[in-house]
Amino acid sequence: MISLLDNPVWEALSSKQSHFNAGAESLKYFSKNVAPFIGLKHWDEKDLHELNDQIPVNRAFSVLIAKEVVLPTSFEIIFSTPLYQMYCPVLKPVKNTDTNILSLVNDVVPMKIGSASVWERV
Repeated sequence: MISLLDNPVWEALSSKQSHFNAGAESLKYFSKNVAPFIGLKHWDEKDLHELNDQIPVNRAFSVLIAKEVVLPTSFEIIFSTPLYQMYCPVLKPVKNTDTNILSLVNDVVPMKIGSASVWERV
């Protein structure tokens, strides 16, 4: 079985986040001010031709997919690294009632964002 997390950008822009799709039906991507991610359904030779023909000029994108992809030679790879995902298909209740769980309320969010590392493409 193929997981939705194997091709998360395609799945997101084909379903609940389809309103964010700034691309076409065969090549989906977020607008530049939302996220750098791009998605294709299969990432096969046909899809890569679509990518080469339809991608906006002078726009950098990030690829997030569970399989290795060989991009056309017309593309420059700036950075590549393996990523690992974890998810919880069934949430089990907390048994230890002494655990202090911090709720993400409005006054906590800026504190957490300030402590996170932020990157920017220049």
